Amino acid sequence: MKKIIFLLAFFAAASFSAEAQTSATLDTNIVAATLLDHACFFNSISDGGFIIPKNSSLTTLLFASDLWIGGLDASHHLHLAAETYAYQWSSYHDFGPGPIANNYTSTAYLSRYENVWKMDKSTVDYHKAHWSDPGYVVPPSIANWPGNGNAVNGEAHLLAPYFDYNGNGIYDPQNGDYPLIRGDQAVFFIWNDADSAHATGGLPLGIEIHAMFYEMACPIDSALLQTVFADFQIYNRSTNNYDSTYVGVFTDQDIGCSDDDYEGCDSTLNMYYAYNGEPIDQNCPSGDFPYGVHPPAEGTVFLNQKMSSFIFYNNDNLSNGNPDEPTDYYNYMQSKWKDSTHVTYGENGYQSSDTLCNYVFPGNPSDVSAWSETTNGDPYGDRRGIGATGPFTFPAGTEKTIDIAYVFGRDYTPSGNNLTSVTTLKQNVQQIINDYTNGSPCGGDLNTVKNYFSNPKNLTLFPNPATNALNVKTNFEAKDLTYQIYNVTGQEISEGNFDSGETNNIDISQLPSGMYMLIVHNTEGQFAKKFEKE
Repeated sequence: MKKIIFLLAFFAAASFSAEAQTSATLDTNIVAATLLDHACFFNSISDGGFIIPKNSSLTTLLFASDLWIGGLDASHHLHLAAETYAYQWSSYHDFGPGPIANNYTSTAYLSRYENVWKMDKSTVDYHKAHWSDPGYVVPPSIANWPGNGNAVNGEAHLLAPYFDYNGNGIYDPQNGDYPLIRGDQAVFFIWNDADSAHATGGLPLGIEIHAMFYEMACPIDSALLQTVFADFQIYNRSTNNYDSTYVGVFTDQDIGCSDDDYEGCDSTLNMYYAYNGEPIDQNCPSGDFPYGVHPPAEGTVFLNQKMSSFIFYNNDNLSNGNPDEPTDYYNYMQSKWKDSTHVTYGENGYQSSDTLCNYVFPGNPSDVSAWSETTNGDPYGDRRGIGATGPFTFPAGTEKTIDIAYVFGRDYTPSGNNLTSVTTLKQNVQQIINDYTNGSPCGGDLNTVKNYFSNPKNLTLFPNPATNALNVKTNFEAKDLTYQIYNVTGQEISEGNFDSGETNNIDISQLPSGMYMLIVHNTEGQFAKKFEKE
């Protein structure tokens, strides 16, 4: 049996078709955000980038964004992977597309993973309802979903999240399986830091990152309509146990014109942001498109982790300029400048006082008594920002989840300007945090998408087949569990709660005879088993 499943996994990975693409644009709300098949986000000169409103020519809010990750091994050696811009992809990068593998150069590997996968919730819902219809043809986007890796090439078995309808451990949508996504539209892609020259000079970490960017189309929630979310599942596939690990989110926020921006942060919202340095965004450098009056602000928000630091740097080679060495990237994620001096409170944060701090420009720019770039009177310019979370330990074989939101705020009122847009941004961020925590008013998953693990050893159903009652025995660490029952068309029939460690009884006497799926949810994931109602 294991050999059969192994071969199925191999052929499922090897049969990937040519329908995938190297870039895709999220566009189900008012943001058009282009993702490419590697670690640099939105940095697509030919296809757009991060345009909002999406019908506003080429007026961009973000020029680029990336993840930076660094940690120390048992010998205190720094392992680091960091990138900035897409133009470096061909010759200057720390990441390669696809999962950790034995062979990164084969045609099969490259043709499969130099791709992104775009998925709409409506497509998934239709497939769930009609996959068993006579003559139904699985859409290419669902057929090509990279649910399983090629075990022969040393790839992880589970890649993109999916619902395993028949419980065989293989993504086979023709038999009822379907992709699991967040939001109403998502783009999924995979990259790793083992297949690269590590141009930053840092030692490879041996990590694999599964990224899902997504949007919500929710007309009754204006904040959701102006936000792009990102979920990063970071897997330590190495044999190293890393200490003092940090994950940073790099952004080059160009608010229309690229040369007239300020940076700031609000640690109470776990957010850093950029806003226009002038009341009117105009007189851009060649190639930039201004916002004009009422220039907006953009916030990058840590949703499930505390933002432990924020720092900015300029587009130059000074001590607070572009990073050059591995320690520069690692220092920036710890609120340190390139020369290892810590950020200090006041002025530009560089050796400005004896007071150490972790956040640069935390004050509201509308408050003349607060520390911000506005009150500091800085010359505005082409800024880059780094918000980070850490330190944490990252043992071999474990996973770290980082959820981010890129949020837009613009004050369109007659008196609105660059500073009042920051106030609007903060209001939108508070709404996004509430939506992420408590759920969207339009429904849909914003913070929970994991693979369904079929036939787990700690979930037992009996009798099976059952007539009037289904007994469920679980042995999970979490005590409070929730469950749903689905029929063969993917419709939810019932839901409820029960306790782990006990035998729980579910009344199924009113269900028609047939096959069903029980899904149990806890903090470890979502677990599934089929049962038959006689």
